[in-house]
Amino acid sequence: MKQLKKIIRVIIATIIILVVAINVYNFINIKILKKDLSTIFGYSTLEVVSGSMEPTIHVGELIVINTNDKNYKEKDIVTFYDVNGAFVTHRIESINKNQIITKGDNNDSKDDAINIDKVVGKYMFKIPYLGEILSIIQKPVILTLILIAGILYSYLISSEQTKDNEIIKSQKRKQEKRIKKERLRKQKLKEKKQRKQDKKDFIEFKKMKEEQRKREEQREFLEFKRMKEKQRRKEKYIEDKKRNERYAKDQRRNKRYIEGQRRNEKYLEGQRKPENQNNLDKNALKNKKISSANSNKKRRYKNYQKKSTKYNNRKSKYQNNNYKNKKNTNKYNKANIQKR
Repeated sequence: MKQLKKIIRVIIATIIILVVAINVYNFINIKILKKDLSTIFGYSTLEVVSGSMEPTIHVGELIVINTNDKNYKEKDIVTFYDVNGAFVTHRIESINKNQIITKGDNNDSKDDAINIDKVVGKYMFKIPYLGEILSIIQKPVILTLILIAGILYSYLISSEQTKDNEIIKSQKRKQEKRIKKERLRKQKLKEKKQRKQDKKDFIEFKKMKEEQRKREEQREFLEFKRMKEKQRRKEKYIEDKKRNERYAKDQRRNKRYIEGQRRNEKYLEGQRKPENQNNLDKNALKNKKISSANSNKKRRYKNYQKKSTKYNNRKSKYQNNNYKNKKNTNKYNKANIQKR
């Protein structure tokens, strides 16, 4: 309904504006500028008063003529000035240089010959009943009534528009209030969600920090263990080095002793038998000395054997301990790898 009302208002307003504009334009051209015809882009309108052109053109119709078209031919309908200075619209019967003879379709006789300069324009088309309507409208009383009606109508339209605008404004205010309330509600919900999310994030952050602290403690503990293990290995390495040095010294001593024995054996084997008695006595004394030396050597060799057995026992123990330490270190390394 509102759209229909708007369409009707627009149509009425355009009709009123057009009528007023045409009348004003005609008034300016005819009264002020003192022209015979008011033309718009070379076209003009005239009301048919007589029935001389019936049945082609009837009384009360509005005809449109082209004032720019000057190419006139026979059987063309043209508008021209008659002897009294009035406009006449008849058909051309013949053309003789500058003279034109016309005749109405409903007339029996031809018109008097006129000069071609008196022709105003050529007939284009007609609009039925519009000539009568315009003649009625162009009366001053009716024009004033139309103007008053237009003013009243515009006032009514403006009052209705103001009412509609107020209604629209009130609706807009209500809508804006609703939108504001909705925004506030959504904002509050968002804030609540954000708080919950912040709490969750804070708890997760705390857990993460705690886990990080535990990892750091574990890492420090493992580093401490590794340091201790390194210290133990260093100490064991130093002890083993000392043992190896002792063992090497004992081996050197044994080698020297064995070499001395071999030399003595070679010496004893290389002794010559005595030819004389003196030589025998000398040899006996030497043998006594040698036997005493050999006994001393035998005693030393026994001591050396005892020491070597002790050293060998120590060496076997050391080797067993090293094997156990290797096993333990391998287990420890595997455990560390699994933890990582």
